[in-house]
Amino acid sequence: MKGERMAWIALGIVSFFWGTTYLAIRIGVMHFPPFLFTGIRMAFGGIIMGMIWLFQKRTFRLTWKILGKNALAGIFFFTLGVGMVGWSEQYIPSGLAALLCSFPPIWLVIFNVFIFRMEKLNPWILFGILLGFGGTILVFREHFSELLNARYRLAVGVVVLANIGWVLASLGMKKENPSQDSVLNASIQMLSGGIFLFILSFFFEQQVKIVWTAPVVYSMIYLIIFGSVLAFWAYLYALSHLPLSLVSLHNYINVLVSIILGSLVLNEKLNPIIFMSVIITLIGIYFVNKGLNQNKKTELAHESPLE
Repeated sequence: MKGERMAWIALGIVSFFWGTTYLAIRIGVMHFPPFLFTGIRMAFGGIIMGMIWLFQKRTFRLTWKILGKNALAGIFFFTLGVGMVGWSEQYIPSGLAALLCSFPPIWLVIFNVFIFRMEKLNPWILFGILLGFGGTILVFREHFSELLNARYRLAVGVVVLANIGWVLASLGMKKENPSQDSVLNASIQMLSGGIFLFILSFFFEQQVKIVWTAPVVYSMIYLIIFGSVLAFWAYLYALSHLPLSLVSLHNYINVLVSIILGSLVLNEKLNPIIFMSVIITLIGIYFVNKGLNQNKKTELAHESPLE
């Protein structure tokens, strides 16, 4: 009973703190070079996760294969994923970034259905895709004046590409997972992602003035401790004690937390139409996940017990 209660608390931590990261990122990149900002966050997060792994005295042999595959995943997840989202939040609201980052289930289905032919299109998936994109179009309708800005459009496109890269990397890691130790994986991925963000910063942010203001320091510390280490640890705990379908609900809560906080703290645009459009988009993503789960149940039902 105690373990289940702790699992629910862990899920609450994930749902709230991962939702606040978009706001903290936007506060940071408004005052600091985004690649360097995210690189420091990822590098320190990776070091702390590595120290936790060592402190647990896990008996595990670290090979070059595990190191290399996790380093490559870290480039996709954190350099090209989180890093590019951080860069984009210089020009788009944190709530919009969070909404766009809730789209991986839809991109996953599109790739698996139309490109890799690994998934079947069913009515739930089709309805969910149409609803998800329809809700997002309504959101952009309320941001029409911002869409006239070229950097705003570019930032939106970069977030979309970052999420597609994240999905492709996830497929690769799922196909050939180098290690079953999730803490070790996270440590290597965060650290390698941070190192490559430092490289991007060296080439593209040399002329950007670095000023350590209080908002930068506080948001960075917050992201390292709460956004990277605590939330990820809580996610692993919730995942080990609750069904995956239940834990995945944090994705919907993250978006709502981000949008509401962005409006309250940074006065980001939020009106009833935008809020309802976000709800429609999230319902669409829910139906996509429902369709994916239905496909899995169908496959299991048709499998022969002798196979």
